Amino acid sequence: CVEGGRVSDGRGSAALLLEARTRMAECFVFEGRYQDAIALLGGLEAEGGTEMTGILLERTFGYALVQSRRPDEGRPHLERSLELARAADSDYEVALSLRALADTARGDSPEADATFARLGVVRLPHVPLP
Repeated sequence: CVEGGRVSDGRGSAALLLEARTRMAECFVFEGRYQDAIALLGGLEAEGGTEMTGILLERTFGYALVQSRRPDEGRPHLERSLELARAADSDYEVALSLRALADTARGDSPEADATFARLGVVRLPHVPLP
């Protein structure tokens, strides 16, 4: 959308900043830099962001807490990401959150595996876990 010569997505700069910080924290988690991810996400609220940003924020924070060897604190965030993904009716995000819950509990998720297969997902990034 173009407003007064400026390009706008209608979400505002706060939402874009929230999404950028959340994606940066996700990169830190993939690198095993959980301290950086926690520092970046600590205190952030998903208010004003998109549904997908909220899902990603919760899942990323949960992973970072598990990486920091605090699984009891991380699990509720992973469960919240699943709840938000189901509410958004996003099969891919549901499967990612199910996979996160299974991986952090050293288990399997047949529902996630079936969803990824149906969606044609061949490979996911590896999240280093303790």
